[in-house]
Amino acid sequence: TVRFETVEEEGKFIVRYQASNGAKSERTTRNPKSLSTCDQELQKAEEAYTISAKVLQKALVLSKPFMGKDAPQEKFRSIRLHTDLGDGHLCASDGQKASFFWSEAFQGKAFSVHQLHLDNLIGFLAKSPGEIQVLFGAQFTFARNMKGQVFGWPKYANVDGIFSTYPLDVDYFVLGVDRQQLYGTLQYLKKELESNYEKVRIVYSHEQCSLEFVIADGSSKIKSPPTAVRLKPKPDGEVWALPESWSFDISLDHLMALVKDSLSPEVELRVWWCQVAEARKPTGVFRTIDEFRLDSNGESVPDSEGSVLCRVIRFMSSRM
Repeated sequence: TVRFETVEEEGKFIVRYQASNGAKSERTTRNPKSLSTCDQELQKAEEAYTISAKVLQKALVLSKPFMGKDAPQEKFRSIRLHTDLGDGHLCASDGQKASFFWSEAFQGKAFSVHQLHLDNLIGFLAKSPGEIQVLFGAQFTFARNMKGQVFGWPKYANVDGIFSTYPLDVDYFVLGVDRQQLYGTLQYLKKELESNYEKVRIVYSHEQCSLEFVIADGSSKIKSPPTAVRLKPKPDGEVWALPESWSFDISLDHLMALVKDSLSPEVELRVWWCQVAEARKPTGVFRTIDEFRLDSNGESVPDSEGSVLCRVIRFMSSRM
């Protein structure tokens, strides 16, 4: 058996444990008077909307790798579902890469969740069948499932409320790449890289219509086999691509994040570059577009009754 007691000494709150075999332990804790329940706020909270639990779970899981876990700015530590300008977009970013998950099921609905509560919310959604109700209180957001179970998390003031992206027609190159082949190449490069090194050079050959990757970390030089790509035309039938080759130094980890969770067999890799004032070389801007449908279980399915259209744009730049 274990016996414990709580005491307050010199402004400190202490819990003392003593086992029947004589072992003792002492831990400081928080002031219990500063803790309160949110039952009253839940009772006063107003229902905002209902949403598919599994579609939202899928969106959060796919967006989570793009959050700024160690980002210096607090606004990059939350995921936000936008209305107005970014209506239907669930956005996550760490300032260097970003994910924009749009779904017709999300339109007209908004909320935000801090990374501290994200895993618990995902776990709650995983155990929730059908739809959940989202309710807003003064200080908390609540999710109630069809079983009557509730999960709540506090609102944060420092959340990035600005939805910002750039139009698709500025891209110079739109390439179709086999996802399995490209990700396999990236995994091979990851194994060859030293643990504290992530920079690789991506090289596009316009003549061969292929991508290659080069590692030059000082101790060795590694070159991947060519990955065939397909130049995708504009909607009007014209060719997007400029008649030239290009190369950029990029973060391998960031590019892997753009490709890893794509649900389509072919990755649409879009490339654009711009001249940043303080930089000598142009900055390459890369993004992938992944379009699919999800059923009520959050599974990717062909167009079918009850499924919802989803589109994920994943973004990174060559600046590290």
